[in-house]
Amino acid sequence: MIYNLVEYVRIQLPSIRPIANGRLLTEHLAQVVFNESGGVVNHQFPRTDKTIQITSYNDSGIEGREQLLSVYSLLKNKFRLVLPEVTVDGTVYPEVIAYQVSPIQDVSYSGQDEQGMRMFDFNIVVTLQEEKSCP
Repeated sequence: MIYNLVEYVRIQLPSIRPIANGRLLTEHLAQVVFNESGGVVNHQFPRTDKTIQITSYNDSGIEGREQLLSVYSLLKNKFRLVLPEVTVDGTVYPEVIAYQVSPIQDVSYSGQDEQGMRMFDFNIVVTLQEEKSCP
């Protein structure tokens, strides 16, 4: 699902460089990194809630914040969001429907990394419906 989410952002916001599950440390470039930080299955309902941390790294604090605010605006409080099919390293990840995307908090400043790049971040919960099965 994380790759589908990154592909959605890549299509909708072509000026942003989104990266899934890890940061390109070899390049000193502006990046928006999506890290899946866990998921909880709620057994009363056939769903999984995935927590995603989204962090921007940029030399310019203003530009980094604006980039992340555009991602935040794109994703916050979406219902039945269709995340497109994507192929990563030869593996096909089929289209996924996120039944709800909810922010946990607003965009906030996190400081600077070891390269002096300014970091902003926020977290979202992406709710996915699981296949129903009989007990």
